[in-house]
Amino acid sequence: MSYDYVSDRRAYKRKPCLWRGDCTFRDGTYHGIKVMDVSPGGARALSPNFIPINSYIKMGLATAKGFKLAIEGKVCWCEKLLDGFGIGVYFDKALPYSLENIL
Repeated sequence: MSYDYVSDRRAYKRKPCLWRGDCTFRDGTYHGIKVMDVSPGGARALSPNFIPINSYIKMGLATAKGFKLAIEGKVCWCEKLLDGFGIGVYFDKALPYSLENIL
């Protein structure tokens, strides 16, 4: 399956990645997260815990090329998977970097 497409709901193409980091909530709690694909406007990630839709989160991520990113956004969807939860995050601001440079 290729994620290099634009669906009816997405403004940008997604690119596969495997970024690891932390997901921090407004109350200060956090847990680990893995980003599976990303676009300038959002990401699909794996979370060990359920995250309610419309929750605002801050992700601190490390890319494969060593870039450190701090990204804030809103959870648009959350679905139960075999090993945790898949989430969709809509970024508050589009990434200011070219994905090709940071993937």
